[in-house]
Amino acid sequence: MRNIYFKDVMDSSEFENLPQYTNITEAIEKSCLKFGDKAAIVDGEISLTYSDLAHEIGKVRGKLQGLNIAHGEKIGILTYSNANFIATFLGIISYGCVAVPLSFQISKDELNGMAKNTDCSLIICEKPFLGIINKVNNVDINELSGDYIPPYYGNENAPAAIMFTGGTTSKRSKAAV
Repeated sequence: MRNIYFKDVMDSSEFENLPQYTNITEAIEKSCLKFGDKAAIVDGEISLTYSDLAHEIGKVRGKLQGLNIAHGEKIGILTYSNANFIATFLGIISYGCVAVPLSFQISKDELNGMAKNTDCSLIICEKPFLGIINKVNNVDINELSGDYIPPYYGNENAPAAIMFTGGTTSKRSKAAV
């Protein structure tokens, strides 16, 4: 399969005039404003415009604030791959925390090791996954309430996420910032 780059699908003037953002939070906010009424996510029966997505992301920030989460904390995400995951991931990042996506398709022992090794202070789950990761507070994202709060524009060099590799060089996944 051939790699396709932006320069391959747009003319050079468009490519050279792509917006430059200081950080991910700015990119999220400006994209949501620019594409407001266009479809951002279609997930089965759920369809969110960019404006809807911006509102959901802001509510996730409000939920984190309601839990007294401090900027910079590492927050695990254990949900299905759905619209809820996207809003939660982007909400965590734009709150100034580090998102740590975790896969429900791996063993409980591996998940617990990942949460421990990344120093997660909280695991945001969907109901079926509550309690899988012990020794870290688990909350059901759908059970939390939170009002929209604006994004946090903190240190532009702070990490946004810790992702786990597929573990191709050994049997264990490795964390990558």
